[in-house]
Amino acid sequence: MNILVSASDPGGGNAVLPVVQLLRSAGHSVTSIIDGASRGIFQSMGVDIIDATNFTDAMLAELCSGKKFDVFFAGTSIGDTIEKRLLMLCGERSIPSVFVIDFWSNYWQRFSSRVRDMQYVPDVICVMDEHAKNDMVEEGFDERKIIVTGNPHFDHFAESISCDAEDMRRVLFLSQPLKEYEAYEGGNPYGFDEYVVLSDVVGCFDSLQGPLRLIIRLHPREEKNKYDSLLRGASCDWTYDDISDLKDSLSRSGFVLGMNSVVLFQAACAGKLVASYQPNVKKNVLGVILDGVVTVMTTQNQLLASLHDYQKGALVRNKRVILPTSNATAKVAAIISGRANK
Repeated sequence: MNILVSASDPGGGNAVLPVVQLLRSAGHSVTSIIDGASRGIFQSMGVDIIDATNFTDAMLAELCSGKKFDVFFAGTSIGDTIEKRLLMLCGERSIPSVFVIDFWSNYWQRFSSRVRDMQYVPDVICVMDEHAKNDMVEEGFDERKIIVTGNPHFDHFAESISCDAEDMRRVLFLSQPLKEYEAYEGGNPYGFDEYVVLSDVVGCFDSLQGPLRLIIRLHPREEKNKYDSLLRGASCDWTYDDISDLKDSLSRSGFVLGMNSVVLFQAACAGKLVASYQPNVKKNVLGVILDGVVTVMTTQNQLLASLHDYQKGALVRNKRVILPTSNATAKVAAIISGRANK
């Protein structure tokens, strides 16, 4: 098989990469056109890519015309991304398409422009579970296009995260660029954004007395020093995370705090002490997968109480999330092979 692959956002890149590695090991030809944060994900694993930065539509068209591809496989992202542009080109050339979703949120945004136009729906959408499938059908997706496979990234994503050498002073805050959803039809669906949340977190840390240190880990799409102005008057001990490897950063942290990031799910699967802060929450996507496992706080007083309990060693470690063995990587690879042979 000759397979064209694309990804941009980190969730999509992480979901696609294990399948690419499996297909390559089976002797298939894989051409990976990668953009955004997914570039670093692929390059860190030694996978050859074509860097899509500054690729024009004409360049993409020339590439698609120069080699016959049997199938187009991609991750999902929001916004005007390379995989959406390639999907349109592949559709014009009758190349079958398979996309994989990485998390329980932003379904229509992954397949639309800034409005809910559903312009970019592939032939097959691989999803994590029946809950995701049902939610998508309720949003208007064609049920016949959706196949439950699991997320390939979840097959091994909790491995190599340790609880054995935690620095209990280290509270890791996982940032996310939620404010950007204000530019989409319907606005931000969650009821909070990263600036509101971090402001509350810093307020709690400023009132604490003790050795806790706030470590802010930026999302791969966020700019360095994003929060400098917000943090300028903070009196607490804080810093941006300088550990490049996510799993290493999680391993060293005693407490992992965030909003609704997939990394909270990852940390919970590894047995870390995890909490979610979602003030005035409208839509709790973590409730789908972590109900009763990860504490979800909705007020600053709850957050402050949780941090006080953590300081005193009174927080109970979360029950480890056990993922069912889905073998998603092989399932998605089999679907790609099936589409290519049609």
